[in-house]
Amino acid sequence: MPADATIALKERFSQVTDRASGDHPAVNVPPADLVAALKCLRDEFAFDLLMDIAGVDWAEGASPRFMVVYHLFSTTSHTYIRVATPCT
Repeated sequence: MPADATIALKERFSQVTDRASGDHPAVNVPPADLVAALKCLRDEFAFDLLMDIAGVDWAEGASPRFMVVYHLFSTTSHTYIRVATPCT
């Protein structure tokens, strides 16, 4: 399921890209597409539980310096997906 979700997001939102992850499927989503992408994951792929929101500070000089990472879970398929977006 998450692989299908990441493929669908990349097809629907041209600027969504894969994000390196050692445990769960993950994508980078531009801030302008974030709300629509999260709604798509909820409504079409049943990621109905927000497990965690994390803020990342990559340190002074990094661009972008700050990022928000959403960890979503589907209570029907029992799968996770990670969605990251930069704070511009």
